[in-house]
Amino acid sequence: MLGIGAAIGAALLGFCAGLWSFKIKSRWCPDCGRTTYPIADRPGE
Repeated sequence: MLGIGAAIGAALLGFCAGLWSFKIKSRWCPDCGRTTYPIADRPGE
């Protein structure tokens, strides 16, 4: 029973880490490296 709980916990942790990683990666354009959020774009840069 403890093994099942550990496996579910590890799977949940891995899932959350994957979501967080995707969110971080989606902040920047893969081609030019600029941020994809319009709030962070400053005039003159």
